Amino acid sequence: MPGDSIGIFPNAGKFFPRWGIHDEMVKYCGFARGWKMMRYDGVLLADMRIPEGVNIFPKEAALYDCHRADMHRLLFETAARMGATLHLGSRVENYHEDENGAEITVNGEIFRGDLVIGADGVKSKARLPVIGYEDKTLASGYALYRAFFDANIIKRDPLTSHLVPDKGDARTGWIGPDVHAIVATIKGGKEFNWVLTHKDLSGIDESWVFPGKIEEALKCVEGWDPVIRRVIEITPPESLLDWKLMFREPLPTVPFSTRFNLTYSGFLPKDVLPSSVMQLIPSFPPPNKADLKPSKTVSQSQSVSPNSTEINPRSHSQCEYTNASDMTE
Repeated sequence: MPGDSIGIFPNAGKFFPRWGIHDEMVKYCGFARGWKMMRYDGVLLADMRIPEGVNIFPKEAALYDCHRADMHRLLFETAARMGATLHLGSRVENYHEDENGAEITVNGEIFRGDLVIGADGVKSKARLPVIGYEDKTLASGYALYRAFFDANIIKRDPLTSHLVPDKGDARTGWIGPDVHAIVATIKGGKEFNWVLTHKDLSGIDESWVFPGKIEEALKCVEGWDPVIRRVIEITPPESLLDWKLMFREPLPTVPFSTRFNLTYSGFLPKDVLPSSVMQLIPSFPPPNKADLKPSKTVSQSQSVSPNSTEINPRSHSQCEYTNASDMTE
């Protein structure tokens, strides 16, 4: 299952208990009780831990962190059990509406209803008939390396074993100038995933997802903490993806067609550029740029010795980064 985890926060997670699938869902999830945040060179910036005994994931305000394939499968099975008719491998060819309703054409067959809701993401074909004009998907100039695999691979390596706890789950991040990396476990330390931002100026062909190359990912962390470099080095090559970050121009209003029989979900009037673990980023204050500069500070990381010298993360790097705000993402 290549890819990474997805976070379902309480405003959406509250529906899982209502549908009776909370207990099944948590079997697939990770429950890290905090964050360990590192500077790119291995210096510990923060170790945030919630005390044992504090229920941070109550059923009434559930938060789920799981592999998206597990969530998709569970939602599919639940919808089918509730009586929904699901058609897989079916491409919508056309949208149409009139005064009496709306319809779609799928593989030459017409499906009609009072309302059609498109939920087809940033590649949306439902967007054109709803807003009435064609707008192009835009490349952000960034992409994510993403990987997901058996946590035992990380656990067996002496340099990375601490990233997989003996009990529960853990999440660790590294931040540097205009780039960040995040690693995490789910399912009680059984599965492991990581993401890494990188600049991407390539054109977009038919697919936005490409196989990633270990050697290219390593160029982006040249001179970084040996721990995150080792994570990338021992990643199974077949699990690594290069995922393009795309967006569209903001919409002027909430999307409804002129007859109000067509709409779509997944887009707000102001579209948000997706990034790695974007829901959790507001929990951290904007970093002080001085804190991101190399220093001879003694590290609390397991990967940097007290005698560590200054490291220039860009001195030999062939992976470039830019950011209009001139701050770390």
